[in-house]
Parts: sequence; structure tokens; C-alpha cells
Amino acid sequence: MIRFLYILILSALFALAAEAQYYPNPYFKVKTGKEEPYYKNEWYFGISLATGSAGEMVRYGVIKIHQDGHTEISWLTQKNFIMQASGQQPSKANKNKENFFEIYKIQWSIMDQIWKLRYNEWPYDDARRQEIGWSGKMFVPSDMQWAYLKKNYGYGALTEFLYGDNFWKLLQDMQDENWVGQYSGLK
Repeated sequence: MIRFLYILILSALFALAAEAQYYPNPYFKVKTGKEEPYYKNEWYFGISLATGSAGEMVRYGVIKIHQDGHTEISWLTQKNFIMQASGQQPSKANKNKENFFEIYKIQWSIMDQIWKLRYNEWPYDDARRQEIGWSGKMFVPSDMQWAYLKKNYGYGALTEFLYGDNFWKLLQDMQDENWVGQYSGLK
């Protein structure tokens, strides 16, 4: 019986190893020695208004831009995003551990308002359900709002990522009540 279990376990391990050759793990890349040098890439903090797989209202990430323009995104929780962007946690997008919130004069609390760009009311039935968003439509910005976001920040679709200076500029603007009124009025 023990010999049978031993053979069964070995067979399973060999099957997994063989399968790994044909279906490489998308989360761990084997170094080949032909990777682009770190210094040739640009790294940014950014967001997407597309909801996350676990129901997050906003997707946060570090965006890696290769020399050829190809992008890679490392997803972050809001907490890790804030920790890295404030220099409290190491990040490739913040090698000098600067506090971008201080540099751009942004209140951390604005991070909890980003969802309002996309929704006209809090979409979940929980304690926040009475909160009103700024969107011209129920689940997406109006056409005029999309045009405004594209023109002023280079952000024009839920599937895109807003990053770099345009991202920080949007957060700065969101703190201005006049800006909120103007954005909300674009129906």
C-alpha cells in the first residue's frame, strides 16, 4: 500500500513537471538572461476605473513601460499603492522613496473618492449606499465626461490605465470643489 502511494505521488509530480513545460506559470518568469535591463524601463503609479476581480471599485497598479512601448501592470491593493506612493514601502515606481502625496499636495482621503468618476452612486448595498458619485451615467462616465478625461488627462476607456503626471494631475483636480462641479455637470 505504501509503495502504491509512493508511486502515485511520484507520478503526480512528474505529470505536474511535464505540464509546467507546456503551460508555464504566468506569475513567475524564468530568467533567460535576455531580459531588458531594469534601467531601460520606465515605471509609474496608476489606476484604472475598471473594477477588480474581487469587487474593488478602482484598480491600482505599478505600470512598467518597456522601450518598445509594451506595458506590464503589477496590481496593488489600495493600501499597498498608498504605502508605495508615499515612500513607506519599496517600489520600482518610487526608487527614491519620495512621498508623491506631499510632492503633488494630495490628501490621501481623495483615494477613497476615485470611484465617483465612474459611478453616479455607490453601487453596493452596504453602509456607503447613500453616497453620491460624480458620473453622468449609472455605471460609467457620460460621453462628455469621457471626452473631458481624454482631453485633459489622456484617459479614455475603462480598460486603460491612467498613470504618470496625468494621474497625479487628476487627483489634484479632484480635490477642487469647482472641478467636481464642472465634471459632475458634464452629462
